[in-house]
Amino acid sequence: MEAIRAYHEAIYNQFTIQINNSVDEVRIFGKWGFAQRTYSGTLSPKDGEKPIHENGKALTIVQRMPDGSWKISHDIWNANN
Repeated sequence: MEAIRAYHEAIYNQFTIQINNSVDEVRIFGKWGFAQRTYSGTLSPKDGEKPIHENGKALTIVQRMPDGSWKISHDIWNANN
């Protein structure tokens, strides 16, 4: 978990991020589910370098916890560019 946090902190320290998500499909199978989505956005480097435009697709897998809440189990994305 700490490695994931450190990875994301490094990204947010370097870029201002603007991302739009579109959920294309959601399915629930008992205590498991997924959301298939597409995204597009811009990562603007805080050092003034040229912005990076990105778009792609993603799959988020969730699991229902004993208390009834849903938690992300896996979050997988792939940029088209």
